Amino acid sequence: MRRLACLFAFLLTVGTLPAVAQEQGNAGSDTQPTGGSSEEAQTEDNRVQPMPASVQGDVDTNEDPDAKRVEEMELGEKQEAGTWDGDLYGSARLHTINLYDIETGSSDRKLADGASRIGASGSWQASQGWSVFGRLEYGISMLDTVTSKAQTDSGGNLNPRLHNLALESKNLFVKYGKSWSTYYQVAGAADRFSIFGGDAAGVYNAGTDGGATGTGRSDDAIQTNVFLDFSRWAHIKPFKLNAQYQHGESIPHAEGLNYGSAYSLSAWFETRQNIGFGLAWHDAGIDSADRSALSAIGIDGDAQALALAFKAYGDRWLASLVLVDMKNLETTDQDLYFDGRGVELFAQWAFRKRWWLIGGGNWLVPDSDELQAGQYEVKYTVLGLRYALDSFKHMFFLEWRDDHGKRADGLPNENQLTVGFRWDLG
Repeated sequence: MRRLACLFAFLLTVGTLPAVAQEQGNAGSDTQPTGGSSEEAQTEDNRVQPMPASVQGDVDTNEDPDAKRVEEMELGEKQEAGTWDGDLYGSARLHTINLYDIETGSSDRKLADGASRIGASGSWQASQGWSVFGRLEYGISMLDTVTSKAQTDSGGNLNPRLHNLALESKNLFVKYGKSWSTYYQVAGAADRFSIFGGDAAGVYNAGTDGGATGTGRSDDAIQTNVFLDFSRWAHIKPFKLNAQYQHGESIPHAEGLNYGSAYSLSAWFETRQNIGFGLAWHDAGIDSADRSALSAIGIDGDAQALALAFKAYGDRWLASLVLVDMKNLETTDQDLYFDGRGVELFAQWAFRKRWWLIGGGNWLVPDSDELQAGQYEVKYTVLGLRYALDSFKHMFFLEWRDDHGKRADGLPNENQLTVGFRWDLG
């Protein structure tokens, strides 16, 4: 943990050096602004700037494909009324990795699929201010071995990832279907590794994609997202306020029992100085009549999570930190639920053209009174390299996971090394 804190601080320091140098250079310059009114100067300040490479990389590695649409809406990109737009896309994500077999105690290096996918999206600009948008996305298993962060993605050659329909404008959209959750907009801020990560924030909870509980790719969810722009009065980017509702989804590992109503709220605030802060809350209700039956798998109340996220970035660096307090959300390797606290950290730095150093880790520890969890804990750091041909959509990567976590019975987890590539089409 101490080593990663030093890495986090190092990337922040390196990333801010160019900005400090630029400010010092501007302060020492004899050049003075000439001509133009204060109104023109304000227009110059508010002009849309190109997206920094670090932010483009953050968008490219965001599991939510609609993250790019959110950025475009913030930039005010529009289409003419009555026009159609569509996209077919795919992403091949193959890699080699050493996989540990618990039963035999052996470790074999295999060629694996790291959650490759295909999809289609389309939009119709109903008016100058409103459009209708839809997306359909499937995971496709190109190899027999699959290493998706969501274990439920491993079955079959084709499995549904997303299917939704939305009505949207620059400041508001309403969506229904299977979508990346409101909770993920904050709790997923550090979920940027190619293969590892996503183990400590409750997103892919209980070995699922988070669909039923509503923390990951939410099933049959109604979502609203509001964008409020206060840039005229303060140096901040549009304020993001998100809400989500589900009802009657099945409880993972509890056959025949369902959640009641599930609610999520999240908000993301980001300054013009490229410092962001997010807060997310999620509650999936448990009927009191079912609690006695659920106690056998460790559930003693609603599935709840409170997440805080922080992000800062410059042109060539980015760092994200997520802190989570959760109850009845995550499970051990023996499928027993527990209460606990988690931390996810991710950082990246372009140390030369096309080359990026990445680092971070995941830590999740059950509360001390959660005896059913045994010795289970998530505790690993990740260090890696990326070589981007033109962006993170076309890259080669290496990730090393230094694992000090344990299974519920006290057996240690194995270190892992993976080398692979990502190649997007469309």
